[in-house]
Amino acid sequence: MSSSQIDFRNLTVVELGAGTGLCSLVAASLGADAMATDRNEETLRLVELAASRQGLEVRTQHFDIIGGVPLPSCHVLLSADCMYNAEVARNLARLLARAHQRGIKTIVADSVRIAREEFEDELSSLGVAYEVEDYRFTFTGSAVSFDEDVTRSALVSFFNFLPLEPAVAPGGSTLSQ
Repeated sequence: MSSSQIDFRNLTVVELGAGTGLCSLVAASLGADAMATDRNEETLRLVELAASRQGLEVRTQHFDIIGGVPLPSCHVLLSADCMYNAEVARNLARLLARAHQRGIKTIVADSVRIAREEFEDELSSLGVAYEVEDYRFTFTGSAVSFDEDVTRSALVSFFNFLPLEPAVAPGGSTLSQ
């Protein structure tokens, strides 16, 4: 899944567990009204600094995936490499499932695979249908502690939430939701 599949212009995009804010920065560069969320206030200050230095506007908001507070309003919800433990993975699945049910486009990527099984189990228990597409990215560049180029590779899994099936009443008529 690439950012070219979505026209981000004029969409409100929220990144959960932003860390460096890369997803929010890219979304802002593509014309989105971007918001980076994280539970770490220092991380959010660094995202603000990075956005300022690049001439981008990225709003920030303190948000803890396991905090139980409602999601900020948005059109697109991004999450990249946030499944660091079982509790976070299960709560992330619940947040994304609720967003998906409300018609919010969800983009989820995972390369760390620490608690992916718990994430998938929770999605399944919530009845969320999804597909996973794996992409291997290979890149060459100088590492911080080396004077030579090194080649690295990462396997990234993208979770594609499938369209919701309309509810059907007895007799076959579609229920409005």
